[in-house]
Amino acid sequence: MRDWTRPPAKPIRYRWYDRLLDARNGRRDGKAGLRGETGWLRALRELTTEQVNAEQVAGERDLAELTDRRNTAASPVEALRDRLVRLEQELAEADKEPDLAGPLRLADGRHPPEFAQNRRRNVHLARREHVERRYYEAQRTLGEAVQLVSMIDREIERLEEVVRLRADMVRAHGSRRIACYWQHFAREHQDHAKKAGETPPRDPDLPWDDEGGPAS
Repeated sequence: MRDWTRPPAKPIRYRWYDRLLDARNGRRDGKAGLRGETGWLRALRELTTEQVNAEQVAGERDLAELTDRRNTAASPVEALRDRLVRLEQELAEADKEPDLAGPLRLADGRHPPEFAQNRRRNVHLARREHVERRYYEAQRTLGEAVQLVSMIDREIERLEEVVRLRADMVRAHGSRRIACYWQHFAREHQDHAKKAGETPPRDPDLPWDDEGGPAS
């Protein structure tokens, strides 16, 4: 099963040794009285950005593969539609009453007039059945092609949503680590009361934060 068709991944586990590192560095930087964005905060943001970018690169690779599949699936659709239109015209022509008074064959002279009329009628019916079979076959082929394109379109939509969800989960995990770091940083800081009342550091950025939404 492809990545983009699997159920959404579970939230990223906050491993005990990562939590220990964040807490330890928070206490260390708090005791040192550091101000502004500390080295550990910057490292957490950069790590989160790298992980989000990795998710996007993987998503773009899969999206390119799906887009190629869609282009291949969609390439015959217009030709199939044109063929169906032509067959509709042929079928409409075949639905007309046959010309039973056409020129006679040499062998027709040995038979009653009804013989030639029946022959022309049978030829007309056989031709109509042939056109009808071709028409319904073309209709079926077009329907399958359109259905395949629609299915790939839905896969593309699911993939784009999966990439967004995974990026959100990566950022949420980064935010948890920053919050843990900040809690211990503020607790140990010499300006503890001031730090405790400050707004915690903002969440790590995602690539599309400055663009108003996920990149498509």
